[in-house]
Amino acid sequence: MRKKTIWERFLKGKWIRKAKRYIENPSTLKELITKSLEYAESHDMLSGIIAKVKLLGNYSIDVVQNKYHGYSKRSVLLCVAGLIYLISPIDLIPDFIPVTGLLDDAVVIGYIFTQLHEELMKYSKFKSTHPFSDVEDVDYEDIKEETDDK
Repeated sequence: MRKKTIWERFLKGKWIRKAKRYIENPSTLKELITKSLEYAESHDMLSGIIAKVKLLGNYSIDVVQNKYHGYSKRSVLLCVAGLIYLISPIDLIPDFIPVTGLLDDAVVIGYIFTQLHEELMKYSKFKSTHPFSDVEDVDYEDIKEETDDK
């Protein structure tokens, strides 16, 4: 029997169920986004995913606040579930385990980006022509270039 990947275990875990509850409550979603960004910024090892966390957060809040249309429900669920996973200290590899505890967080965020590449490109183009004053702009092309360089 083959072992499940981190991604497969993530999809079968509690993260998607929790994401549904956050999506139903914009104020808790904003709090989650803030905590996710603070968490990524407070760990040097996660510095490479900060821009991704911002984009996932912006996308999620714009959808929930009805500022962005034409999205898939699955995409929003994955974004929010990824942010929940990021700040959860007890996930597939608990964060108190040196190095690997944060590595799985980065892997999940990175894989969500890979899975939602087209959707995030579409959203990024929308943001460049429809900026909102209450949401920090993130250019997906800059993020993609950063990841390509590594």
